[in-house]
Amino acid sequence: MPHKNPVEMKEYKRLYYLKNREAQIASHRKWNKENKHIQKDRDLRKKFNIGLEDYKKMLEEHKGVCAICGGKGNGINLSVDHNHVTKKIRGLLCCHCNFGIGYFKDNPELLRKAVDYLNKHDGPVDLLIS
Repeated sequence: MPHKNPVEMKEYKRLYYLKNREAQIASHRKWNKENKHIQKDRDLRKKFNIGLEDYKKMLEEHKGVCAICGGKGNGINLSVDHNHVTKKIRGLLCCHCNFGIGYFKDNPELLRKAVDYLNKHDGPVDLLIS
């Protein structure tokens, strides 16, 4: 590297990237494609403070299916569901169930009201809710 000064180095890297943009993009895409497990591990550690091995163990405990609906989701890995206040991990959910809980603001009372609404308009919903 030609510069020891951090400001000069940053500018050098920026100009190098601009000059070699297409090659840099291709190189990053290739690396990402070949190293998805590394990126997944980084994401899990950053977001949830767990590693890929922890996630795989949870996935095995869930038998590879969503903790709510039992589906495998859309063929992509199950989402790590967590409490947004305490950050505690609750389990693995398919994207639909994960979004659903999020849309109901993690609020059991809103979920109960949704069940009541469905019961009122579509007949009894066969659910056990305590």
